[in-house]
Amino acid sequence: MTGYISAVIGDRIEVLSDTAVYDAQGILLYTKPKVKRLDHHRAVVMTRGMVDAGEEVEDLVRSAFERAGSFDVAMSRLSAVLAEMGSETAQPIEATICGISEARGPVLAYFLSMDWGDGPAWQLHWAYTMLMGVKVADPAITRRLTTSGTLADKGVFLMEELRSSPGKSVSFGNAADANVVVGGDVELTTISWAGVETHTLHNWPDKIGEVLVARPSQHHRPSWQAYTRGAAAIRAVPEAEPATGMNRQQRRAAEREAQRRRA
Repeated sequence: MTGYISAVIGDRIEVLSDTAVYDAQGILLYTKPKVKRLDHHRAVVMTRGMVDAGEEVEDLVRSAFERAGSFDVAMSRLSAVLAEMGSETAQPIEATICGISEARGPVLAYFLSMDWGDGPAWQLHWAYTMLMGVKVADPAITRRLTTSGTLADKGVFLMEELRSSPGKSVSFGNAADANVVVGGDVELTTISWAGVETHTLHNWPDKIGEVLVARPSQHHRPSWQAYTRGAAAIRAVPEAEPATGMNRQQRRAAEREAQRRRA
């Protein structure tokens, strides 16, 4: 399972992700980067679900990108490959691809291995923001992620909020209800016209072979609160202040717009 937040921000995509790999009892097995670069492209892929099944889906995505002359060609190939997948797989997997489209600039696409809320399985969907594998439809959340500067400024805070809420695992169903699904490290990956860069923002004191544990005061939150908790945290992020150098009329217009957004 992967905890992540991704957003198209101006001329780039930023992705916050954790690194924990754990079993059905929530025991940390090891850590590893969850965001994988796609060779020869300004693009990455990440999956949520069982590790082995996720790696198979990542290989599927790589096969579409191999020897593709552009990101757009690769995504067209991927769409065709997914259309041939047919029926649902037994393993629930979520996959997200972030990259620089030659025609559209920074884009974020995802697909699911099962018929969930966002539509048929094995079909590409497009989004501006994703939170824990869920397309964000709330414009207030999208606005705060995309207009308040880089995710580096608030990434640790947001991931701590996700970490503080035990949630049902897409891999293990109810078995991990009492466990944290975010751990290891907080990594920020930036995809831009310049390429792909990943930096570590924070290390949690999680230990291999031990159960991932939330902050004590948050440990008994009900299942599936990670998304709700994360959404609430994003709404709490202050919106960007009006740019300096504005005249009085421009400042008042900016203040009215900020009030309208908060309403």
